[in-house]
Amino acid sequence: MMHRKKILIVDPSPNCLRQLKEAIETYETLVDVSDAPDAKRAREVLRKHLPDIAFIEVDMPLDDGLALIRSIRRLAPDSRIVVLTGNVSEDCRIQSREHGANDHFYKEAVTGIRLVDFIHEIIRR
Repeated sequence: MMHRKKILIVDPSPNCLRQLKEAIETYETLVDVSDAPDAKRAREVLRKHLPDIAFIEVDMPLDDGLALIRSIRRLAPDSRIVVLTGNVSEDCRIQSREHGANDHFYKEAVTGIRLVDFIHEIIRR
């Protein structure tokens, strides 16, 4: 029997948060999705539910998304951490990986139907 995957989405943009959550819940059935608009709220969620997969926007006002990646990696070392960001800099990609992210994608590259394919690919790994 397959267990339900626990997914955490952290993004300060209500639209991005809603779009990703709706896409996951619409196209995946064996998932429990938690979301947070910032790293502080994400840490509260982490105290209750350690994610199998975390989608993180590292550019958050007043928060350090890279520190959040380290926190997730420390608390849930087997989690798959996916940075899904609007930041296109190579420095962001390098730092995300150095802090423990498994994957790093530019948001604009995974919109629409590509978002659904992307979600299936990540969740089913």
